[in-house]
Amino acid sequence: MRRYKIQVKNKQYTLDVDEIDANNFRVILGDQTFDVNLSSAEDIAAAAITPAIVPGGARDEVAIERPASSYQPPAIETMERTRNIPSPALPPAPQLNGARADLIAPMPGTILSVEVKPGDAVTRGQKLLTLEAMKMKNAIKAPYDAVVAQVLAQPGQTVRYGDVLICFEESQG
Repeated sequence: MRRYKIQVKNKQYTLDVDEIDANNFRVILGDQTFDVNLSSAEDIAAAAITPAIVPGGARDEVAIERPASSYQPPAIETMERTRNIPSPALPPAPQLNGARADLIAPMPGTILSVEVKPGDAVTRGQKLLTLEAMKMKNAIKAPYDAVVAQVLAQPGQTVRYGDVLICFEESQG
């Protein structure tokens, strides 16, 4: 129940308002009780509520009317279209200068699929395998251009962070 203090024609009143449900309220003014029904679905903060005090012996209901909302959404033709923003570029490929670097598991999980085999030439950004971690499927991609020397990961295998998944023969650094 909420209590409101209002002033009507320089006279103070205390209203107790009890919410029965979303649109029905019981308002207590002194020793009188009024059942109030809000018949509009507009935001109450934007409402213009005009109180009407009913004289004794009259019906115990108060009608509250709110004006129709003046908000109109903008016409679709006047709205600016979303701009196509390019995806961020891949980070620069590491400079390995002929050194071999292995692909390691970036997180613990289960290997769902392996897309390459020994001898395959792969390019930077190419999907090599799918690793499931915390119920999410993660595409693990080649960090640089290389030739696959050995595939250590197998579908269904559980791997830990840092486990070697794929060994490369050479890199183009």
